[in-house]
Amino acid sequence: MGRIKYKKKKPTGERELHLKLWSEKKKHYCQNCDKDLGDDPNPAYFSHIIPKSKEPKLRLDPDNFKIICLPCHQIYEFGTLDQIRKFNLTDEQKNTSNRITI
Repeated sequence: MGRIKYKKKKPTGERELHLKLWSEKKKHYCQNCDKDLGDDPNPAYFSHIIPKSKEPKLRLDPDNFKIICLPCHQIYEFGTLDQIRKFNLTDEQKNTSNRITI
C-alpha cells in the first residue's frame, strides 16, 4: 500500500491579506458583537461581505472583508435572512432598529 498524496493548495493571496488586515489594528474585536478575538488571526474570523462565489474579483478587496467571531460568522453564513441583514446595518441603524417595538 502506498502513501496518500495530498494536493497542495495554490496560494490565493487571501492569507496574506488576512494578516495585513489583522496587523492594521492593535486590538481585535468582532465587528458585529464586539467580542474580543485575542491575538491570533484565525482564518475563520475573516468573512467576505460579498461572497467570492458571486463576485470573484472582490476576493482580495480589503473593503470586502469583515472581521467577526466564529459564532457571528456562523450566523452570517447560515443564519436567517433577518439575522444576515443585521450584519450589514451601520451601528446607528442597529441602535434604531433595536429601539423599534412591534
